[in-house]
Amino acid sequence: NKIFILHFVKDDDNLKDAILQLASCLRRFRVNITLDLFEKDKFRGNWNIWYEKELKESKIVLCIITEDFYSKLTSDRVKGFSAYNLLQSQESTFIPVFLCSKVDDKLIPLSMRGSNSYSVYLEDIPKFSKASKWSERFKSLYSFLTDQNRLQEPELGCSIVPIPRSECVLSEEQKMYAHITTIATPVMLLSSCNKMFMELANELTADWEPLGRMLGVSEPNMYAIKRNCMHSLTNQATQMFQQWLRQNGRAATLGILATAVFDARRYWGLLAVLNKYALELT
Repeated sequence: NKIFILHFVKDDDNLKDAILQLASCLRRFRVNITLDLFEKDKFRGNWNIWYEKELKESKIVLCIITEDFYSKLTSDRVKGFSAYNLLQSQESTFIPVFLCSKVDDKLIPLSMRGSNSYSVYLEDIPKFSKASKWSERFKSLYSFLTDQNRLQEPELGCSIVPIPRSECVLSEEQKMYAHITTIATPVMLLSSCNKMFMELANELTADWEPLGRMLGVSEPNMYAIKRNCMHSLTNQATQMFQQWLRQNGRAATLGILATAVFDARRYWGLLAVLNKYALELT
């Protein structure tokens, strides 16, 4: 499948060079990338027609997010190539990509904010093919583009005779989980919400990122958290919970937190903390 890199970079030669390096690297690793910078010295036709053709033929469009990109796609009218209208396309998937360490989610156009976003630094772009030495940021983008993130559905098994209810014995974790999920009160209404996040963070410490992903905290946000609190793992975990709360507002409940913990089959200490606060609400 063809993948198009869309950018609106004119005067920033360093950023242009980074885009070229990323595109060249992906092509070297068998990703079918199309980029206008590859064509600038040989193309003699109408660029607007070229853009429309390439976008129409591309399954995925990687959008290099910059202030110019945001202003271009959010302006009411743009000259020549209709950048605003291209987002109405139903045939392409538009993926935001940051090519710098400064990640600002506000620069992502609203119509793209439901998509996964990726952050790749210039030093992340590999110069060798040994994937074990690639950065996690580049691996994440490459796995998405090569469809390696998709999980295969297991085959349906055969029916079994259910265990009689009288023979079912719930573990302590299952009992706590069952109790917490009956509480629909938004986390933001807890008077001791921040205290609870700190207690949860103390249980998580260095293992907070997998839970953050399960709760829907984006990779750029997690990288920003690590940069802002690089000397304290507990503060990183606390910031992750606060980011989850900001993203979900009143939809963020103890039950959702408990479900992520229970589904992960780990972090059992967090269930005890959540259960303590759930008891305060009953």
